[in-house]
Amino acid sequence: MAKSSLEVYVQILTVLSRYGTLKVSHVMYETVRCHKDVKQRLELLVKQNLVTESTLVGRKRKFYDINEGGIALLESLNTLES
Repeated sequence: MAKSSLEVYVQILTVLSRYGTLKVSHVMYETVRCHKDVKQRLELLVKQNLVTESTLVGRKRKFYDINEGGIALLESLNTLES
C-alpha cells in the first residue's frame, strides 16, 4: 500500500533524526524513494524550516540535517500517535 504524503515526510524527518547529517542519496536509500521525490520533499522541509541544508567548502554536494523545528514536529506527531 502506498504511503501518504505526510507519512513520507515523517519518514524523512525520522531518518535525519536517527542518522544525523546526510546526503540526498543516503536519505533516498533509507526511505526507499526515488532521488527526485526525496530532493523535492527535502527542499520543502528546508523552506518550512524543519531541515537545514548545508554544503562543504569547495564542494557542490548538499547535506541535510533535521533542526529544532523538525524535532519538535516529530515529537508532536509521536505524541498524537500514542
